[in-house]
Amino acid sequence: MPMNYRIIEVYTSEDARWHGRPVWEAVVEQVRKARCAARCIVIKGVAGLYESGEQASSRLEVLSYKMPVKVE
Repeated sequence: MPMNYRIIEVYTSEDARWHGRPVWEAVVEQVRKARCAARCIVIKGVAGLYESGEQASSRLEVLSYKMPVKVE
């Protein structure tokens, strides 16, 4: 019997906080608390652009402090 899954993607940066915790960590904790049959993965990008046009890159230290993060 095929399973019907839905994918929720959260795009943020590693410096984003929710109640003092990294957003990705808070999302993972909420999925765990919900006890739903879910897979959860956190992916840290090596480079990216934000809506503001701001660039993040692991190549330059000044641009690497808030790398893009995806929670799926």
